Amino acid sequence: MFEVTVEPRRNCLIITLKGFMKNQEAEEAAREVMNQARQLEPGFTVVNDISEFKPTTPESAENIRKAQAFVARRGVSRVIRVVGRALVTEMQFRRTQREAAADYEVVEVATLDDALREAGLV
Repeated sequence: MFEVTVEPRRNCLIITLKGFMKNQEAEEAAREVMNQARQLEPGFTVVNDISEFKPTTPESAENIRKAQAFVARRGVSRVIRVVGRALVTEMQFRRTQREAAADYEVVEVATLDDALREAGLV
């Protein structure tokens, strides 16, 4: 399951990923992230809640890498990742970020409320 919300006034993209994603759903999620990111100005923030996301297949991870590379090229300034207890998932996101050569600041927090505060959305 995924949800992608854009906050153009706040120049922020909010992504929630839950459960295990098969490749088709991961493709849809990546496509939606890229479409929504096009609405934002360089310097935008991404809040990415992966606290309930399960590690995924190499094919699905490739879609995550593509989305990370895309937001990096679009000018994301930082990503606030809600990791909770999803340590294996976080390791996968760090790896795909490195592979995407996505050089942006990442802040890891425990809850979505913490992430929204960090992003200045509440």
